[in-house]
Amino acid sequence: MTETPSADEIVAYETLQWAFGGLVDGRPLHEVCLVGATHHGTPGPTLCGKDRFAKGGPGWSLGGGCTDPDALCCPGCLAACLADQKPVEGIFHALYAAAGAPTHHSHSADNPARDELIRLAARRRDRDRRESQARAVPARHG
Repeated sequence: MTETPSADEIVAYETLQWAFGGLVDGRPLHEVCLVGATHHGTPGPTLCGKDRFAKGGPGWSLGGGCTDPDALCCPGCLAACLADQKPVEGIFHALYAAAGAPTHHSHSADNPARDELIRLAARRRDRDRRESQARAVPARHG
């Protein structure tokens, strides 16, 4: 596993899209992870602990990737990000912003249509999750 930078070295988080689940093939992994960004690069694993440099591991795209309307925040990465409030950057920053993470909004001007797609996908997932939960709760009869 690569060395993890200290919390003091990390100045922001960069989005990371895995090579499976949308970037290269159609396998259903749509979670977008985060990696700590320092002044010297983005060393170390994702915030949720996945070693992106592991031998035989999937490829990944740091900061970029491709539009994935089903993209989701990785729950482990989101929890770590929300705990220390460092800003999120990268193509999927709006996805994390919709979940409450701070961003620099550095990429919004680059492609506002992409950001809108990400926001729409997040709203659609939230709606689908609420509908699914409503169907799962049995009606109570008194």
